[in-house]
Amino acid sequence: MAIISIDDILAEGIDSETLIKITDKENLGIVNEVAVNGKISGVCGSIEDLLRARYTIPLNPVPAIIRGIAIKQSVYEIYGLNQNFPRPESVKDDYANATKLLTAISKGDIKLGAPDLSGTVVAAPNTAFISSSPRLMGRDRLRDC
Repeated sequence: MAIISIDDILAEGIDSETLIKITDKENLGIVNEVAVNGKISGVCGSIEDLLRARYTIPLNPVPAIIRGIAIKQSVYEIYGLNQNFPRPESVKDDYANATKLLTAISKGDIKLGAPDLSGTVVAAPNTAFISSSPRLMGRDRLRDC
């Protein structure tokens, strides 16, 4: 069972028009699904490799936090398919945050609430993760107005 699919990327990561622009090197007006699925597969494989030391793979069901990480990292990798289409800063920031979160999960600092290797379900903490863009206004910037 895959962590995510191209449908998840289209629903939560990149709109179809942008995905076509990034992947359609032959100018056919369609998404190059082979290239996109290759990037998704690579990201999902890397995530599973990192989690394999702590959790039984494949994760079933896939925790929402892992789906989110896979989407963010896949979007970053998909942008890399076309050097003429630079990654937006928000994509770079999302990738960095997702990578930090995945590292914390792989170290055991954050629990998934999924069965560990012994078959015991490790309870997930009641923790919220918030990510946002840099602040546009603040005390320092209001003084200049």
